[in-house]
Amino acid sequence: LERIKKASFQTESVCSRVWADGDRAYKCTTCQIDSTSALCEDCFEIDLHKNHDYTLIETGGGTCDCGKACSWNVNGFCRRHARNAKQCDPLSSLKPASLKNRLTQFIDHMINSLSQAAIVQLFQLGKLWELRMLMYKLERTQEKLKEEQKNV
Repeated sequence: LERIKKASFQTESVCSRVWADGDRAYKCTTCQIDSTSALCEDCFEIDLHKNHDYTLIETGGGTCDCGKACSWNVNGFCRRHARNAKQCDPLSSLKPASLKNRLTQFIDHMINSLSQAAIVQLFQLGKLWELRMLMYKLERTQEKLKEEQKNV
């Protein structure tokens, strides 16, 4: 069984080794895409992380991110998983409805986050724009009246 695990580990494009509570893994803030990303001890090759900010940690579970371009910088993959590395497409797992829901939530959050002062300023800008439009119309009307008076 161990031989089968090692064989698949060496040929797969993604490691995904599952960690038990207390297993050790490496985190490299230079290579990780988000703060939860880490590599197993077999995938972490120290020479690829020279002058990087990395630490050995004890995990609370999880999986190795080697070969996952959405989780880890491709340059930090081990040699086994770098060979078959695929580009990350973060939208590939999103369904249109899911994307629409996320965008709607984001827009709602942004609207709700506007401070009262910002809303007042936006309102005042709108009123200022209306005032400028009225002044423009008034100027045009005055110009037309002057033209009409000349023609009389």
